[in-house]
Amino acid sequence: MKILKATIIVILSLAGLTQTYGQYFTRLGISLDIKTSANIPVTVVDPNAPGFSGQLLAIKFPGRNIPTDPINLVYPLMPGAIDTAAILWYLKPEEISAVPGELNVIVVAIMPDKGMKFFVDNNNDRFFSSSETSFIFRSNEKSRAVNIMVAGSYYPYTLMNPNYSEPVKPAELIGSSKKSWMSALGKPSFAIDLSASFFRGDASLSYIKSTRPTNTITYLTEIPGSFRPILGLDFSWHRIHLILQGGYERIEYTDNIIISTDGDNQTTYYNRGTWPNAKASASVSLEYDISTGKYLFLTPYCAFSVFHYDTRHDFESRQSIPGDKEYTQAHSTEYGAKIKLPAAPSVIIYVNLSYTTVYFNAEKYFHDLESESYRMHQDGFYYGVGFNFRLTGRR
Repeated sequence: MKILKATIIVILSLAGLTQTYGQYFTRLGISLDIKTSANIPVTVVDPNAPGFSGQLLAIKFPGRNIPTDPINLVYPLMPGAIDTAAILWYLKPEEISAVPGELNVIVVAIMPDKGMKFFVDNNNDRFFSSSETSFIFRSNEKSRAVNIMVAGSYYPYTLMNPNYSEPVKPAELIGSSKKSWMSALGKPSFAIDLSASFFRGDASLSYIKSTRPTNTITYLTEIPGSFRPILGLDFSWHRIHLILQGGYERIEYTDNIIISTDGDNQTTYYNRGTWPNAKASASVSLEYDISTGKYLFLTPYCAFSVFHYDTRHDFESRQSIPGDKEYTQAHSTEYGAKIKLPAAPSVIIYVNLSYTTVYFNAEKYFHDLESESYRMHQDGFYYGVGFNFRLTGRR
């Protein structure tokens, strides 16, 4: 119990009551009110301690003529309270006044959940009646105005909430989050990287027929979109990131055509070619963080990926292909940049844009193909969003 009480007294002393101030209304001439404020001597004591008086306050604020007489209180009803503390403050009716001030007592009831209820002696007679002010600060309440009699008249004073914390502005939170990331750059760190990106581009595939060397077959397609979720493990040290990733991608194709070129003759066939529409990937990427302004990082990166494509469908439905068909040498290179925003000390949100080239060998899907004539190319842009959750290396 004594430890709890000492803790409450420290909280009251350090968490805001030392910043308590009064509001005074001084009449200067006719119908002219001037509102001013002043610092008020204040301290927190144990009202049950021997020799309860204003002596401690007088010692802390010499020269204020604070009375040191013993203080005798008639306590308010405090159901549920497990202990009490007392706030002593020396109040004057005006900041600059020849009128002596008066010592006022606010009783603080300490509850089992460490909550605090404040009882105000409004008429300053040391007798706490049920008609006088009592309250519990709301968590979002910065201060509470109370009326207290000093020198025969009531004046408004402001009591600060000792548990109040100013809400953190989003910009300040993000700024402090980046500082946290910057301070930990020199420590090796592991993080989970989760992202989703979309692709837009085009692809082509061509070969020369082995039975007709003058005939080149070219498959063309547009890729209006794909969806690629990726999960990665990020190892970083200083500003460098090495990320191992695994993902899966679904791909949409449109405008599939074949162009058959034989000498000067060219024939186009529409809706031909079944391009692989799903693939699993394994990637390794390298990144470097460049601090940009107060909140962001600009991060250029490169990545290399290998794929395993879905092989359930023949590339060309009009050709009978044996069961050992597969796509081989499937890989891609990716070059791009991320804009990273530290949203919390352990969380980064980013957007990314990259240029990508893709290659796969589909020779096993064609039986009339001249060796060494196969060509394939795909390129386009990935764009997306991701989250980086730091696991170790935090400060």
